[in-house]
Amino acid sequence: MKTVKKLVATVLVLTMALSLAACGEPKKISGVQFKQILEKNEYMCEQDNDETGTEVSYVAMDSDFDVVVMYDLYRSKSDAKEFYDAAYDTFKDAKDAGEFTGSFTKTTGKFSAKGTFKNNSKFDGDMYMVIIKSDAMVIVVMTQDIGEDTVKKADTILKELGY
Repeated sequence: MKTVKKLVATVLVLTMALSLAACGEPKKISGVQFKQILEKNEYMCEQDNDETGTEVSYVAMDSDFDVVVMYDLYRSKSDAKEFYDAAYDTFKDAKDAGEFTGSFTKTTGKFSAKGTFKNNSKFDGDMYMVIIKSDAMVIVVMTQDIGEDTVKKADTILKELGY
């Protein structure tokens, strides 16, 4: 009976440890993986060398130009965090100023927003955006259409990427 109790206790401890690990930062993917996944899903994907502070950058668009997906591998974790936090602050500040109506959420390594910008200096109109940060990697998925079909298309490519 003691052996069974120890076995059950061990299984419970391992289950709890795995569930806590699942709550952490999203997994990091490479630029090569990103490009392969996007091209497999018929997105036009090109390397973007204009982004300063990054080692690797890609930008991809679906065939209808509805969804834009960007991948940046920053030179440091702090640069990636700075970009991620600045994006969140942009939405929060716009919402606080009444320039963004809609919803946004932030969890460990994932930020999403869906709504409408008005009278904002950076954005105008509808926007759905999801930003994933893991280590020094940042993935941005965005669309300027918050209709159900377009949001579903953006969410589908996020799922294909593993998020």
